[in-house]
Amino acid sequence: MLFLWFYRITGGLTIAAGLFVLVAQTGTFREWFRDFALELANDALLGRIEVSDIRLDIFRGIVLEYPRLTADNTTVTGLSVRRKGAV
Repeated sequence: MLFLWFYRITGGLTIAAGLFVLVAQTGTFREWFRDFALELANDALLGRIEVSDIRLDIFRGIVLEYPRLTADNTTVTGLSVRRKGAV
């Protein structure tokens, strides 16, 4: 009986993780996630972070497309592609 519950929970978590990966690839989710993540980061910084796109990649983690950090209306850094997570 315990094995059956473990099997159901493991299967449910696997299906939920698969659905999350599928939803995370949609444009609507990516736009929402970009706005949400940038709002959190910008509230915690004295500067401002801007990116053109944020992607969630299974193998590389969070991928920021064309990030730019500004402070006092001066660009501190701008990169072509910045990766955070496993390479």
